[in-house]
Amino acid sequence: RTRPAIAVGDGEEAAITVATHQDSLAIYQLEIKFLPMRRVCIFLLASAVASAAPAHRASHSGILPRDAKKAFGDGPALVPGQQARAQALRVMRGGAISRNPPPPAGSMSAAACITSLTKNIIGAGMLALPAGMAAGKGTGVLPALAIVLFSGALSTYTFNLVGRCVDATGAVDFRELWSLTVGSSSAWVVDFMILGVAAGATLVYSCFLGDIVASLAGQSLSRTQAILSATAVLTPLCLLPDLSALAPAAYAGVAAVFYSAWFIIKRFLDGSCALGGALASSLPVPPELGQVSSGRVSLGTCVLFNMLSTAFMAHTNGVRFYNELEGRTPAKFSKCVTTGFMLSAAFYGLVMLAGYKTFGAASQGLILNNYATSDNLAKLGRAATGVSILGSYPLLFTSLRDVIISSFKSSPLLSSLGARCSAASSPSWIALSLTTLAAVTATAIATSDVGFVVSLSGSSFGAALIFCVPAIIFLAAAKQDDKASPSLPTSRAEVGAVHGLFAFGVLAAVFGTTVTILETFTDLLS
Repeated sequence: RTRPAIAVGDGEEAAITVATHQDSLAIYQLEIKFLPMRRVCIFLLASAVASAAPAHRASHSGILPRDAKKAFGDGPALVPGQQARAQALRVMRGGAISRNPPPPAGSMSAAACITSLTKNIIGAGMLALPAGMAAGKGTGVLPALAIVLFSGALSTYTFNLVGRCVDATGAVDFRELWSLTVGSSSAWVVDFMILGVAAGATLVYSCFLGDIVASLAGQSLSRTQAILSATAVLTPLCLLPDLSALAPAAYAGVAAVFYSAWFIIKRFLDGSCALGGALASSLPVPPELGQVSSGRVSLGTCVLFNMLSTAFMAHTNGVRFYNELEGRTPAKFSKCVTTGFMLSAAFYGLVMLAGYKTFGAASQGLILNNYATSDNLAKLGRAATGVSILGSYPLLFTSLRDVIISSFKSSPLLSSLGARCSAASSPSWIALSLTTLAAVTATAIATSDVGFVVSLSGSSFGAALIFCVPAIIFLAAAKQDDKASPSLPTSRAEVGAVHGLFAFGVLAAVFGTTVTILETFTDLLS
């Protein structure tokens, strides 16, 4: 596609912008100073550029393409009496958004999209939310529910921003969406974010497995021994070249999440864990309900917000959800996304309040640790969650390993290593897998508070992926868009609001990370 744009008067500089659609958008701006000449010369020159540009590839040397040089000729020949001034500059923005051919039509119904998105959002991370309410001096019921709703609403909006940008670009994955809007040279940012999210998720799951296995084993295994035992089981699963056999684990994971939520709510309603309750004497830590209030807000509230950033983090899958939606349009996608996120917010609110109002300030990073080891329903919940994590862990680990290999391949210094690690089951691939798994395991052993991991992951990578990255992509696309015929309709007010959203994301990341660290390693917030 070529869009030569000419606006020139006799004796003025001609700005010729040619956009070529190759693997990624390449825009070249050539500034050529002319002596007075007829406008037909300008037209012929633009035609020559337009015909030459498609042959040029993105891997340019910063000078005019060879064929374009032939069309232009030497400067003095083009413009008698004066040397022509020509410089080709690659720029990241032009007169229209770079767009790929549309992906194949989606086949996922709206109901299936809502169900799949809700399952994608809700996970074992919800089991840390009661500890988020208990952080610092605690967060009251009303502010906590307001924060859940606020975080869910912001996540809904930014998820929709991703869908709108996918509609405008035709991107098929998150990295390509960044490349088409912001630029391929900085696409490593997306790899880094996904690396952080995947590493954080695998670390949280390793911590969860250690706590669950140790609890199920009673006093026979320490937490470190439980983590090492779980890693021994996970190692052959993480070395499987084909994970299709683990597909049923996804359904087990959904069942485990809903069972855990039902169990936590049931124990709150039946009062068996309250003082004087049937199970109160066998609890590992007695409830501390003096902190529970209706309206308290403290610095610890930031920890809860950070955890919710992790809990609502599904944005890297936004491209896939949009492309797979049947009869996809931004409006239809928005309805599905809003429904899915609000259902997830309601689910989170119920589990969070039930767990916190049962144990108060004693709520642990994995709320299942608060229940008695003799509680049969708790045993079943721990076992179900453990089986779910064992099935989901290899999938998360594969994402982590894949992004590490991708980062190696894109690095000039490590590209050869990346190529060797790309072959599944090769010695390099196995060595990378074992090294990565060992690093995650060692970090899990050294991390005693899983709530800290969930909160830190949310305050750093969660805030970036939910608030900052979608805002950057949208603003870059809006700046490129053809104002005469926009493919990403927006308004000046929305652009200003998205700038504010980006600033909020940066502030939330910095402030939230600081509060999380102070809450965990100091007594300042107490």
